[in-house]
Amino acid sequence: VTTLAVESGAAQWLRQTSGDLVVGSVAALLPGDNSLTRTAANLAGLTTKTGNSDIHLDVASGKLFIDNNVSASGSGAVDLRSQAAMAVRSGASVSSQTGNLLFSTGGTFSAADSSALQTLKTAGGSLVIEANGAIDLSHGKLDTSGGAAAKGGEIYVYNRGAAGDITLGQDVLSKGGSNADGGVVSLRNQNGNIVLGSVINVS
Repeated sequence: VTTLAVESGAAQWLRQTSGDLVVGSVAALLPGDNSLTRTAANLAGLTTKTGNSDIHLDVASGKLFIDNNVSASGSGAVDLRSQAAMAVRSGASVSSQTGNLLFSTGGTFSAADSSALQTLKTAGGSLVIEANGAIDLSHGKLDTSGGAAAKGGEIYVYNRGAAGDITLGQDVLSKGGSNADGGVVSLRNQNGNIVLGSVINVS
């Protein structure tokens, strides 16, 4: 598989064992009336529709590119992993309503596509980015602000090994709701600079 799109009413557990993978848009099979669903529809991205349903995707030997939205319902977590580089592109968003977001890659991580803003968002869950190289968020917005009276979620960005900068070019938000505290934002780089080009707001 080179391009993947999935919509489900329950959790998704997905693994690519060889080669790069794009989370993108997939055309429906024709003819339109197929034996599995009795309907045919184009799909884009990864979506869980009901309950607190997680999305887990592991690219075991290759790069992962997110070109369409990834969205988990309720407190479902989004857990994206790749052996090589990972990039959120083309204005895609990765979100959970209130669950945690994890991006873990053995290479670089980027949300740097200047054609549109990429958004990584959860209302009060934690957001973790771990890479083995540069982390470029020049066009990536991080937001874990709590809803209503909820506390903002923790944001943790970590280059754990190879030389490379962490670059923040958009707002980083972990604001609390009414009478609630903001979250903690932690930036750690083993072998490079941390470049701040915008606001970190944990009010």
